[in-house]
Amino acid sequence: PLGVPVLLAHGTADDNVPLAQSRTYRDTAEAAGDACRLVELEGADHFDVIDPRSEAWPTFAGELAGLLS
Repeated sequence: PLGVPVLLAHGTADDNVPLAQSRTYRDTAEAAGDACRLVELEGADHFDVIDPRSEAWPTFAGELAGLLS
């Protein structure tokens, strides 16, 4: 456990890292007592989650802003 809230963002079209990896991390973190949220970005690829020009960015940025407030 990290002891801090964790926000995971994962594109459902990511061909580099399987979505199952983020789901497993979330489940393991929650089982250890950590607050962990996984945002699955429909149709986003591996780099869309960090590209402010992507369609996925506003969703992720909104989730991040919510975590920080």
